Amino acid sequence: MHNLVHKPFYFVRHGETDWNRRHLYMGSKDIPLNQRGIEQSKLAADWLKDEPIVHIATSPLSRARKTAEIIAEKTQKPITIIDDLRECGWGVNEGEPYDDGVILQKWFKGEALEGAEKVHDFGARVMRGLESALELPGPVLIVAHGGVYCAIQRVFGWPFINVKNCSPLYHRPPEKSQRSWFVADLSNRSSGL
Repeated sequence: MHNLVHKPFYFVRHGETDWNRRHLYMGSKDIPLNQRGIEQSKLAADWLKDEPIVHIATSPLSRARKTAEIIAEKTQKPITIIDDLRECGWGVNEGEPYDDGVILQKWFKGEALEGAEKVHDFGARVMRGLESALELPGPVLIVAHGGVYCAIQRVFGWPFINVKNCSPLYHRPPEKSQRSWFVADLSNRSSGL
């Protein structure tokens, strides 16, 4: 693993969209935040306002970019848009109902899905995006997508967690005596979001 990746960073999945609420595959479709997603983003900004974040890197898709802008307004940190942090393109499956992971399982096994980005290509792109983000002054907050975080987990060999909309995660690389990364969820679950 490239040394560049061994830096602490924060990650936030964008706020909710109507397609999230309806359990539809979004992929590269530029679906905006809904009102709940805006409120979630404001809450994430409150959770992050006292963290030592120096810079925010975001996907160009509006749901992530708007989440990043709301957080940046509260934290007064600069934003850099990184195209490689955009969500996986799902081809003909975009806009289709989520099927309890049937399509995802086929994709993870390397099956070609019509018009979709290949799993290996997506993972390589996400790692380029992560490396670009971590070249910025840090610690960096990355605002992106569930699929992007899934790819990061796969590359690092972390146990899979389904990251929730706007639940900020802090990541610290292993120190000499540790073998694994420290990952902390900074959200307050009592908020009801």
